[in-house]
Amino acid sequence: MHIVIVGVGKIGSIICKELADEHDVVVIEQNADKLESFINTTDVTGIAASGVDVDALQSADTAHADVFIAVTAQDEINIISCIFAKQMGAKYTIARIREHEYTAHQSFIKESIGIDAIINPERESARQITSLLRFPATTRVESFVRGRINIVEYPLPQDHPFVGQTLAEFQNQFKEHVLVVIVERNGQAIIPKGNFRLQAGDIIHVSGSSAEILNFFRRDGKGKHNRRVKSLMIIGAGRLTHYLLREIEQGSTKYHIKVLENNRKTAELLAQLHPNVEVVFADGSNYRSLEEEGISGYDCLIALTGIDEENILICMYAENHGMPATIAKVNRTQMLEILGEDRPGAVITPGNIIADTILRLIRAVIDTRGKDVEALYRLADNQVEALQFRVPAGSAIIGRKLMELPIKESVLIAAAITQDGRRLAPSGQTVFHEGDMIIVTTTDHSLRAIDDILRKE
Repeated sequence: MHIVIVGVGKIGSIICKELADEHDVVVIEQNADKLESFINTTDVTGIAASGVDVDALQSADTAHADVFIAVTAQDEINIISCIFAKQMGAKYTIARIREHEYTAHQSFIKESIGIDAIINPERESARQITSLLRFPATTRVESFVRGRINIVEYPLPQDHPFVGQTLAEFQNQFKEHVLVVIVERNGQAIIPKGNFRLQAGDIIHVSGSSAEILNFFRRDGKGKHNRRVKSLMIIGAGRLTHYLLREIEQGSTKYHIKVLENNRKTAELLAQLHPNVEVVFADGSNYRSLEEEGISGYDCLIALTGIDEENILICMYAENHGMPATIAKVNRTQMLEILGEDRPGAVITPGNIIADTILRLIRAVIDTRGKDVEALYRLADNQVEALQFRVPAGSAIIGRKLMELPIKESVLIAAAITQDGRRLAPSGQTVFHEGDMIIVTTTDHSLRAIDDILRKE
């Protein structure tokens, strides 16, 4: 595929590096120094120019682009470059757009000017936060098959009852069809087998339905995880907070919410937009303010200021004072690597979320060309892919028991949904049929079709 990307900031660079090995990628970046540094480490073609420079777009062969992606920091550049690309002949266009004035009219923009997909970092991040609130013990949630299957990330503390158990022993304790599909240990992602023994400090990724995962946490022996989130204290009243409150207001779950904001005008504006939310003019980075506003009476603290360090420290303070769950917005993930196991509970990184979203869209475009991947998520610091496949006619897995299939060591079947909508808990006796939906986790990033999970016999 021929792919043109405008902007090699954090999002653009992640996308480029993921796609460069398999596709013909051309990047357009106005900052010549940034571009030179990037192309020296990545196998892509670079053009130093603005995304609205018609000559540059022509040089990038935009007319024959299968996918055109505009992810600069300026909404207007992204919109106009996508319009130009579509007029030149680009088949599929994606624009990163942050301003609410634009995203509020998303349907009109898509229909009238031909942008195929509009991605808003704050809105996508807000959706991720609302998912985390459903499972407060987890640090990440990804959903498949319209939410029927979830994979959640869960760190095992030192005194956890699962520590020292094999996965087979772990599995036998639960009636729920939950399955450990990934284990992260010392920074390495492992696709585990039944004899794998859990250790303190492991980060496990568990698959199951929402109800099964909730029951799993209720029975894990850790009392703080049994508590459903009913109240939120949010620090910071920026754009992400606005989108988060909108997501919550549109959902079925109701929370008591207090927002602390240290800019009076910003606090007043948020209070006007969300009259049912308590908004307080106060500095949430000051522990005295947190105590005065009753931090101990809330189930979850969400730190959404514009400063990574503040968000991390606020969450660490809250956890040290008994807060059951915390969520921190962090843009620079290098800080988390330094903190290691001392990092706060759950972390969202808008740049990574957007990159993942765009990569899933690109994969969907690829799928229209005969592949059977319907969704893709990157987990465990990008070491593992979770893929959703639909079994096509003629697949080599049809009609054979799972125990009889020569599944690659790097692959684990996490869950399945039959064509008639029944959920399957994969076992050795499971037989797959045409039209079934299968979710797999793998360290092999080359899987493109369901039959790729099999060793060559």
